[in-house]
Parts: sequence; structure tokens; C-alpha cells
Amino acid sequence: MLEKAVGVNYSTDQFLSAYIASAQKAICNLANEHNTAAKYDLPFTLVDFEKMVNDSEYLYKKIKHTFKEEISFEEFDSAYKKASENQKK
Repeated sequence: MLEKAVGVNYSTDQFLSAYIASAQKAICNLANEHNTAAKYDLPFTLVDFEKMVNDSEYLYKKIKHTFKEEISFEEFDSAYKKASENQKK
């Protein structure tokens, strides 16, 4: 089944091994980025993608500390909805 899903004739073991190696590399890259941010006192915020694209209040709360000036939730939500509508087109 997995062989058909990826369009290549790999065994399930080969596919899972490659997938795990890729995930491990991504985790190491994220850890390196986090360490660099900590070393240079750079802000570093993680957001959940599903929540970010479906919940404007969640995103606002996660990133409002990065705004250079005060932006109300209402202003943010209006811009969020416009951006979301443009992505659906």
C-alpha cells in the first residue's frame, strides 16, 4: 500500500526508514535554529500550523509580542480574514 502511495517501488521498511531519517534531520535542524536563537537572544516562537490557519485568536496571542506597535485583536482579525479569503481564491 505504501509503495503505491509514494509512487516508487520501495518496501515498507525502506519507506519508513527514509521517513524517520527525514524527521530526525528536521528535528536536528529545528534544534540548531533554536540554539542559535538562544545564543544571540533572538525571539523564537513555535506555532501549530493547523491552529494558525484556523484560529485567528490563537495566532494573535502567539505573535502579538512581535508587533512593533499595538495592534488590537479586532484589527488583526480583520486582516487575518482578508488574508484567509485571498488564500481560498
